[in-house]
Amino acid sequence: MDYRGMILRMSPTGEDGRCNDYVCTAHYAGHVEIVPTVPGTETKLFSPIPLQGPGPNGVVYDSWRDGNLIQRVKERLTTRLRSLEQQDALLNGMFGRSDQADLNAVKENLVRLDSLDDGRAVGMLPPLPGDAFPATKERPCYAGKLVFLEVPLRHDDNDSGEYIVVQQSGDSLYVVDTTCCTTGVRVQRFPFSAGDEHITILDSYEDDDFIREFVDRLDDMDTEAYRVNQCDAAETVSRQLTRMLERKIDCSRATDVAFDSRGCQTSRVCCE
Repeated sequence: MDYRGMILRMSPTGEDGRCNDYVCTAHYAGHVEIVPTVPGTETKLFSPIPLQGPGPNGVVYDSWRDGNLIQRVKERLTTRLRSLEQQDALLNGMFGRSDQADLNAVKENLVRLDSLDDGRAVGMLPPLPGDAFPATKERPCYAGKLVFLEVPLRHDDNDSGEYIVVQQSGDSLYVVDTTCCTTGVRVQRFPFSAGDEHITILDSYEDDDFIREFVDRLDDMDTEAYRVNQCDAAETVSRQLTRMLERKIDCSRATDVAFDSRGCQTSRVCCE
């Protein structure tokens, strides 16, 4: 997936589940460039962040599009830039220049956001061609939620019903059927559309308690009542659902807390 132009809920260093929301202004060669969205962080400037490979890597927990948020970040940066320029002009005439690092950081963050408007990518490596990734329809994020899906009748077997969404990509949902334990022992992929057919999401809702109860039901499956391969599959899905809930909790705990000196958020809950 090309994250450029999207909001990323991520941990820049992958440490301790610390995360916040950032604007991704470039995505190339396994790296992303980001601009923080939290008010008061306008002078935080991040070097391109690797998402994989040796050393500390950024971890993306969620992604979506929000043009209004990007515009608000740009307006805050512009206001901060004017303030720093006025302060710099005053201090230059009285005591010498100061806060040059903050001034440069704000300017660079604005350049990165402006690059989203004209197709340029700012960074240490050449960007991928702008048409290398197909445009994707903007959709809400359903990961970690329960959804009720209506599947086209011409599907091989009509699987309309309720599902737990384990993960979501630009074109598909990855779900677990909640009908019973035996149907919930594998993760299924439902593309949003296939040719002229598409799934319809009739309803979606948060119900972590139900998901935990479903995990317990999967954990209760044993070889006395079920086949060995069903029990193995149930254990795998149970772990996937548990990790999904843990990521969801980590992100909710880390939201709206302050950045530390490295540009990461600090939170008593996450750091305990």
